Amino acid sequence: MPADELPFNSTTMLLRNKHYPSKSLSTSNFANSTRGRSEMTRAVQAWYPTPANLSDPAANLSAWALATQIFQADFYKTQIQLYRAGSGRPERQLGSLYWQLEDQWQAPTWAGIRDIYQPVIVAPVWNASSGMLDVYAVSDLWTEVRGRVEMEWVDWAGKALPDVTGSGSKFDFAIGGLNSTVLASVNIGALTRVGNGTAPATGFNASNALFVANITATGTPVSTGRTKTYMHTNYFTPTPLANAALVDPGLSVKYDRAADDFVVTASRGISVWTWLQLNLEDDAVVANFDDNAFLLRRGEGRRVKYRVLSGGSEGWQGRVTVRSIWDFAQVS
Repeated sequence: MPADELPFNSTTMLLRNKHYPSKSLSTSNFANSTRGRSEMTRAVQAWYPTPANLSDPAANLSAWALATQIFQADFYKTQIQLYRAGSGRPERQLGSLYWQLEDQWQAPTWAGIRDIYQPVIVAPVWNASSGMLDVYAVSDLWTEVRGRVEMEWVDWAGKALPDVTGSGSKFDFAIGGLNSTVLASVNIGALTRVGNGTAPATGFNASNALFVANITATGTPVSTGRTKTYMHTNYFTPTPLANAALVDPGLSVKYDRAADDFVVTASRGISVWTWLQLNLEDDAVVANFDDNAFLLRRGEGRRVKYRVLSGGSEGWQGRVTVRSIWDFAQVS
């Protein structure tokens, strides 16, 4: 495509945009598309670092496309974990059903859906009205699940914040069949409440804090009758990522030829929405990664398998790149 067609709000992009559908074949009808484009732009600006104005038009468009996809994925995840946590609340929500997913930004959304629809999850649910963060363990299995949870507050450089309520907690839990249980409740409103007019009375810096919870549990799937171990990680940020004091997580990705997988590592800080992608020059390759859009803590590594759907390009695995939400605001 010509460079002048690559800007996020170019005529070509507006005509290609399906949010909202133009409902006509007119090439001068921008009303609906412009309205949808405005919504997506405001969503990114409100919740994430605004993508920098990159010198490469293709890279600039890619950053905005990924940012809007991440918003969609985040939105889906937040709703799904709220519904699932409701299985242990008075509404006794026993599932979520979609009629049509109607998702035009499949990759991050489907990665997020796959993660949050695992049979056993940990789900931080924040009530904006009360300021309370309730951390749930949720199970879709039909019989009791037992496990252990570890919860910690950390800053974006990966350093533990031991003095914050709930940090460093480790304990066992049990969940009934098709149910949820509250593991912890944290008063975020009290943590972030201004004391002297300039800073929270607790000394808590919401822009440099991240709540991370990990669970390991055992249960019995209905389909097999054999005990299985489940692991899940989830997190909560007390401010939108747009206001977070993000640091360069020091991401790297290497292809392990012997294991035929990718090793992703964060060496300097916390990486959220860690994203593997093929190099632009390998556009002939269509491949799926087994995991994507995930959290990496400082010093943590993750192995990611892949599957080639079609096409090929000699040595493409060595050109795979990785980025995170931190990269959005970096000018190049």
